[in-house]
Amino acid sequence: MLVGPALAGVMIALVGVEDTLWLTAGCSLAAAILDVISLPTRRKSVGAEQVAIGLAGAWEAVRFLLRDPLLRSLIMLGTLFGIIFGAMEAVVMPAFFKATGQSAMSLGLFLSASGGGAILGTLAYAAWGHRLSGRGILIFGCAVEALAILVLALAPPVSLLIAAGAVAGFATGPIGPIVATAALRRVPVKLRGRALGAADALELSAIPLAIILAGGAVEVFGAQPLLLGCAAALAGTTVIAVFLPGLKQLDRRRIGNAARLPVGDDVARAGE
Repeated sequence: MLVGPALAGVMIALVGVEDTLWLTAGCSLAAAILDVISLPTRRKSVGAEQVAIGLAGAWEAVRFLLRDPLLRSLIMLGTLFGIIFGAMEAVVMPAFFKATGQSAMSLGLFLSASGGGAILGTLAYAAWGHRLSGRGILIFGCAVEALAILVLALAPPVSLLIAAGAVAGFATGPIGPIVATAALRRVPVKLRGRALGAADALELSAIPLAIILAGGAVEVFGAQPLLLGCAAALAGTTVIAVFLPGLKQLDRRRIGNAARLPVGDDVARAGE
């Protein structure tokens, strides 16, 4: 997140795209080997309660996610942002930097600055986030990200590019912890693995088609208009987030210390 994008830009400049891809593949293989070595082959049972497996278990998790207003809203936003960023990072941004004569290093610096800002934003949220509205932070982060992509589309100097990436990363850094906390609070233990896996599958399922369509759109309209369109789509998604009633539940735990927010298995029982 912090070093990788900039390092990729350096490697492309030094050894070319093909060798950089081979290096990336080697790193992925090394990560897979480490997973095989370090992760346990068996996990301890969380209880004697029987749980559905296979397609029945997956469908049970999907139904739980879609019944919960907060999780349903977060999945919808995650899917929309996944579609936009999947197309933008895989196709539109590289095509834009090539069309405007900028180097891969500039793109790497933008992404590295965004990653560094995200780390700082996450740390700031850990220190002071309990005093702020989770819904407000999420919407603000989405809006700042849209503004950063708009700045990127105007092909500014590298210094402004890095600043925009850092600010956007700082604003969006807390979103991951907010979403993860909401999922862990509301999904019961017996469904947690399947529910989180189903949520990821729902959010990632449309990205391949988005990348294919983005490739064709770049050929027809050009990279800069499409990047401006991505900024507009992010702004539109932010407006949608403002009007999603389910997101208001992000702040329910902050309203009064006496009121107990149902979490985990309590939420599951309430939905039965």
